[in-house]
Amino acid sequence: MNTRKVSRVIRDSESGTELIVKTDPYATIREVLEEDWPFKKKKSKDWYLVDEKGNDVTDWPISNWDGIAEIRFSDY
Repeated sequence: MNTRKVSRVIRDSESGTELIVKTDPYATIREVLEEDWPFKKKKSKDWYLVDEKGNDVTDWPISNWDGIAEIRFSDY
């Protein structure tokens, strides 16, 4: 049984609030956040996550990116 977890920081682009996500290294951030939506803005399908290099990492395994990623909402 693999009990290894990876932590990443997610910043809310609207409030600036940061949260730490700890999960399986092969899970995507979409999977993690869809299970437990932690942001004040109502959950919709129009969001994505950008890493510090500007890459859309929403559907990448969480172990494939480092640093702080920012959640952005495109449904304005």
